[in-house]
Amino acid sequence: MKHQSGQSTLLMLVMSLILMLTIVFIFNTSQLLSERQQAKMLADQSAYATATRQARLLNLNAYINRTQIANQLAIAQGVSTASWSKYAAQTSTNISRATSWFPPVSAVFSNIGTGLNYFADSLGIYIEGYGIEVKALEVAQDSLNLVSNATILNSPQEFGSLAKANSSDYDIRLIVSASKFPAQIIKKYTAQERQRMAEVVLSSADPFITNRSKNDIFPKLVLAPGGWNEYRIHKAGGTELVQLDEWKGVDTLAIHHYYKTIKRFKIRKKHDEIPIGWGSALGSQLGRDKASKSGSYGGASSTNPKSRGYAERNTPQWDVRNYGGAITGAGIPKFYELKDLNNKENIFPLVVSVRKSRNKLATTNRNSNLKMGKDFTVLDNYDTLERGTLSNGDMQAITQAEVYFQRPWELEVSGNQINHEHGSLFSPYWKTRLSDDMNAAQRALVNTESALVN
Repeated sequence: MKHQSGQSTLLMLVMSLILMLTIVFIFNTSQLLSERQQAKMLADQSAYATATRQARLLNLNAYINRTQIANQLAIAQGVSTASWSKYAAQTSTNISRATSWFPPVSAVFSNIGTGLNYFADSLGIYIEGYGIEVKALEVAQDSLNLVSNATILNSPQEFGSLAKANSSDYDIRLIVSASKFPAQIIKKYTAQERQRMAEVVLSSADPFITNRSKNDIFPKLVLAPGGWNEYRIHKAGGTELVQLDEWKGVDTLAIHHYYKTIKRFKIRKKHDEIPIGWGSALGSQLGRDKASKSGSYGGASSTNPKSRGYAERNTPQWDVRNYGGAITGAGIPKFYELKDLNNKENIFPLVVSVRKSRNKLATTNRNSNLKMGKDFTVLDNYDTLERGTLSNGDMQAITQAEVYFQRPWELEVSGNQINHEHGSLFSPYWKTRLSDDMNAAQRALVNTESALVN
């Protein structure tokens, strides 16, 4: 029995060693799972926050562009109203002269003409106010997009530090090779590229701006049938955007006398235009008229050509043709829009990598390599690539967020028809989502860049 003493002690030592190793293994496993979960959550939060900031940038550009469109329509409306007022004032003045034999009526039309002229002159302040706003928004949009790249690039670190108090243990960065930055997505449209906004503005203009014409506003007066002697009154006018830099309106009213004569045994058709009213208004940022003899203006140039010529000399005081100056902001401004308008997908990824050095891991052996089944590796986006030689034993999590365009369902569907709209910076429907849909090649590229910068 003496030779068997101490065997239980040896057994206890072996069992204690096994128990201690088991406890260490459980501790390491739980700590590593916690580390990986924290890294993944931090990557998700940083990626989503960064994508949200980029979506807000795109939406803010869209709101600015929409405001610029509204401002241009307001300027066009002001020019149109001023042109119509000058035409109506001239018409009233001419009627006043024609009825001078009856002073009460003549005085009424004279006063109407005076009031309309004053109203047309006062519209200059209204137009200039909108023009100043256009210029201010143009400067603001420049400033916004000038710093956008740096803002997006620094977003992961900024949001990472807000998300976790111990985020200094993590290296959080945006993977440039797999991300789309504002400078890659949008650009400034200048010169003739502004035609894109011009098309939107003109398609949104109401009929009062584009065409104020009406033929035969009174029944025609037939003195001799068969076209031998008849009179018609035609109203023609409209406002046009001239070479993207000025809004010009022309309004005319004229009596047209159609008659026939016989000369050398041939019947010849004749036509005379008798101007009744005319007026024009021009808002230009260039300080000069670029369309003195061009433009249709709702058919005024072809329907009432003589009256249209007179209109060039009947303008408001603020008009450049009446010793006025340039109106800042009148005309399509410079603006920002997507670079590639042919890309109908409009999905812009932003990939964030979160890495924690192995010597900062809260495990006993500083080991980040945890063998897990495929189901778990899919769930936390931690596949064999991240456990390979590129990781150098560090803990790493990668998350991809996407900025995409999607209108609300009630706008997308009209009746039984799909009214689909592709993404642009004229509609503020840019959204954000997390998406780990990266193939092996993309993930290898991400891991390579992440390893190189660390």
